[in-house]
Amino acid sequence: MTALTLLASTGGNSPDLDALPRMFAASPHRGPLAGYDRLGRVLAGVSDGDSITRQDGLLVAVEGRIDNANELARGLGLSGVPDSSALVVALWHRHGLRTPELLRGRCAVAVTDGRTTWVWRDHLGFAPLFYGTSGGRVAVATEAKQAAAGLGLALEPDLSVVESTLWGDYDDDTPAAVKGVRRLPKATLLTIRGTSTATSSYWQPEAILERSRGRRAELHPAALKERFDALMGTACERALGGDDVLSLSGGIDSPAVAAYAAQPHLARTGRPLEAVVVVYPDHPSVDESGWARLVADDLGLKLETFEHRRAAPSGPVEHRVGALRDWVGLFDGPGPLTAIAELDDNYRDLRERGFRTVLTGEMAEFVLDLRAGAVAHLLGAGQVAAAARLLAAQRAAGIRWRWLAQQVLTTPIPPAVARRISGSSRRTPAWVTSERAIPPGWSVAPRYRWRTNQLGAFDGPGLAMEAEDVVQAKHGITVRRPFADVDLWEFFLALPAEVKVPGPARKQLLRSLLRGRVPDAILDRKDKTVFNDAVMDSVDWPVLDHVLSRVEHRFEGINYDTLLQHIAARDLDVPGSLWAQRLTMAHLFVEGA
Repeated sequence: MTALTLLASTGGNSPDLDALPRMFAASPHRGPLAGYDRLGRVLAGVSDGDSITRQDGLLVAVEGRIDNANELARGLGLSGVPDSSALVVALWHRHGLRTPELLRGRCAVAVTDGRTTWVWRDHLGFAPLFYGTSGGRVAVATEAKQAAAGLGLALEPDLSVVESTLWGDYDDDTPAAVKGVRRLPKATLLTIRGTSTATSSYWQPEAILERSRGRRAELHPAALKERFDALMGTACERALGGDDVLSLSGGIDSPAVAAYAAQPHLARTGRPLEAVVVVYPDHPSVDESGWARLVADDLGLKLETFEHRRAAPSGPVEHRVGALRDWVGLFDGPGPLTAIAELDDNYRDLRERGFRTVLTGEMAEFVLDLRAGAVAHLLGAGQVAAAARLLAAQRAAGIRWRWLAQQVLTTPIPPAVARRISGSSRRTPAWVTSERAIPPGWSVAPRYRWRTNQLGAFDGPGLAMEAEDVVQAKHGITVRRPFADVDLWEFFLALPAEVKVPGPARKQLLRSLLRGRVPDAILDRKDKTVFNDAVMDSVDWPVLDHVLSRVEHRFEGINYDTLLQHIAARDLDVPGSLWAQRLTMAHLFVEGA
């Protein structure tokens, strides 16, 4: 339950001392205002567990945790490690505007000298941050509703943003769905002078892409493994909080985290790292507890289970609609997070068991397994031999000639064709008729698609992460994703495409790097668990019908009559059900905000 708020005034406007409590009251799940201070015309406040300091002519507030605080303190020549805000004071005096790029971890930071204020969040944007300007004041806050409260703005939905969210048509400049509030993009420094705001990037991942090409010594398999071991070990140690639990599955990603986190956790706490695996009694086909037990026994983990049972909808449908509307209100808009009840139950259960930090293998796909466009990229870069080897490996694995030929095309797919392909592959339901509903990347020329995919995680608002952060805050849980450690991610970004994608198998490079640390049975596993039945069990059909049959505003590009027929027949597939749930959330926000 952490939050940061800041209010900067200008001209004849005095700081509103009542604004900070009002901003925290707008998001009670973040906890009350626990500490605040003032410097010049700037007020800053934080919740319990966060850090605020006025020292050496600066006021600094930090929400979250700086993972590399020990390393930074040693670099500054400090004898000990000060709290987060005092550390940032020292860093700012030494490094100035370079300070944001030096920090690691999930955190948001505000620094002011009373005249100019600088605000940023972590490179990947796991710590949400919003801001707005009105009436001679600038408000900055962890949540959009907090920023609106600081400015005295009513919570009104921005219809254009809601529509963009629905279609997935958004980028770094897309504002919040609350009118008058903007989202601070990832890896961006916000500078406030008076009521003037300006943004600038403090990290350029595109400059790192394939930087290791030509460095043969660095790309030798033994050197790659040594470097990965060091970076993955550091990433997992940074993520540990002492009250940790690992969300474990039978894939590769979470066992990788277990392999590098188990010993540091034991050394730090004297206890084995605990892990939890979700079991589905109603769907034995998606039970991965056997694979999880194999990993736990091999690495000395203490394994527990979280039982997922299909909860039949209970109570009047109006009450269930009201509960979903409340969640959408907490999220400050609709988003792609649909399994809200399950996530809420999971975090509640973990918190009741005494855990506060949840380790996951999430983000591994974005870091090292986005392969689309690799062949065309290699050809465009003049790496003909590498492209030929990759094509030969794909053919040897049984991939059809037609798909091999498509990979060497250099022409982007026209929107109309992309729409038909998307629909035929069941990614977009037939009742979605708008051409805006094109999967990202389809209209990008194949030779640029690989580059676009490698950098894709650094663009856009991260709506699912923002929504999940709210659920975490409600239960006092923090999810940590070691694969998203900036130093580890930069290592993979720098690898040439032919090293990162050596063949047709998924995560082929990662499997080789983990050999000897993760059980071979996991690394050599060929099947993949599909959770479609469990996903469909979570669909509340009466809620979808209740909301979508009573809408006051109809979004263009949706055939509501056809959709309602599918809902009545309960025959939507997984992509269709997810679309319907997102559409329902959009309507609840627009018509119930």
